[in-house]
Amino acid sequence: MFLPRRCCIALFVGVATFTPLCSVEAAEAEVRAAAVRSITAEKVKNYVDALADDTFEGREAGSRGSRAAGGYIVEEIKKHGLPGGGPQGSYYQPFGSYRNILAFAEGSDPAQKDQVIVVSAHYDHVGYGSNRNSYGPIGRIHNGADDNASGVAGLLEVIDAVCKLPQRPRRSILFAFWDGEEKGLLGSEHWVNNPTVPLKNVPILLNVDMIGRLRNSRVEVIGIRTTPGLRRLISQLNGAEALTLDFNWDIRPDSDHQSFYSRGIPFLMLHTGKHSEYHRPSDDAELINNDGLSQIAQLMFHVVV
Repeated sequence: MFLPRRCCIALFVGVATFTPLCSVEAAEAEVRAAAVRSITAEKVKNYVDALADDTFEGREAGSRGSRAAGGYIVEEIKKHGLPGGGPQGSYYQPFGSYRNILAFAEGSDPAQKDQVIVVSAHYDHVGYGSNRNSYGPIGRIHNGADDNASGVAGLLEVIDAVCKLPQRPRRSILFAFWDGEEKGLLGSEHWVNNPTVPLKNVPILLNVDMIGRLRNSRVEVIGIRTTPGLRRLISQLNGAEALTLDFNWDIRPDSDHQSFYSRGIPFLMLHTGKHSEYHRPSDDAELINNDGLSQIAQLMFHVVV
């Protein structure tokens, strides 16, 4: 997170015959439930452990650690056969010494697939820390397990679950892993200024930032007032996850939702709150609530689908 400077229905056909829709609905529900069950605490843990390893040296945007982390993310996306969503079908959208990572799931409805839901998380962190971006001590690797390896892990699990569906959602989905968030939302700002799909075709953004420290089942939900029906939607979908939704009406320019909100695009953002390890070297993988993270990723999947 950027530290700013300052259901059974029977359908009757004719008179004597009917097709029970309940069997169709039940089959669809089971397919979706199987996809949800594929999102597990063990898998999110594996992602976080990898991304928050010292090997990536805190993933500072533009650094060798960040580029290596980006390569890791792309290899994980490729395992699911999802094509790139960047220029000329690339997984990367470079800008300067930075690069966003984009993957595209085409919608199944010819009449609606031009609409593109953007689902995002930033993958950079603050490297070894500095007086400008760390609460110290500086000069040590800041692994950013919560900020934002947790969000990346959630996004990768949503990709996996969506790719397990026999039929994709009606609208298309752009999965975006932003670079340079910690340097001032650079990656998301670059994308909205150089979009790989027309901005007018983006009805909403779902952004996740720091979703790895679930406490008392409480998750902040930000952006519900940016378009009608969002609070009802996420509340209805929450059921099985039994999360406590804390609807936060404040909209602060402290994560990548801001780049979309400032262009008039509605958004939802999920966040489990700051903590004493925020922007410190102690934001490590052993502190992540992996069960909670998988619950939030399951909720993300429901919202996206």
